[in-house]
Amino acid sequence: ALRLGIEIPDSRLSGFAGAGAPQLVADNACAHLFVLGQVVASGWRQNDLAAQRVALCVDGDEVAVGCGAHALGDPRDALVWFVNHLSSRGKAIEPGEFVTTGVCAGPVTVKPGQSVIARFDGYGEVNLRLTGED
Repeated sequence: ALRLGIEIPDSRLSGFAGAGAPQLVADNACAHLFVLGQVVASGWRQNDLAAQRVALCVDGDEVAVGCGAHALGDPRDALVWFVNHLSSRGKAIEPGEFVTTGVCAGPVTVKPGQSVIARFDGYGEVNLRLTGED
């Protein structure tokens, strides 16, 4: 199934954007929280997910736009790479587990009290409001 979502990153590195691969791995790739949205209705498999437009809005203002190609060229390619990586180690994605294939729009700064909407053209949107420091 395909689900929409918003990744909420966090990093212990002050300059994570230029940190380099070893530092990002040590920082858990800035992973922190994930807001899991609704399941996308059937019919998405034949669509070009690499061209899928995603817009991030903070308090109603569009602050970032991206596309599925930002996830290793295509979200499907990112998923295939991950599944093959697991398989080579005798592991698999288990029922009930979710995989995020990567960020489509760049990171944006959001402060407590602000609302975020991620709009996935043709598929829907995911909304959240930050209520505290974490």
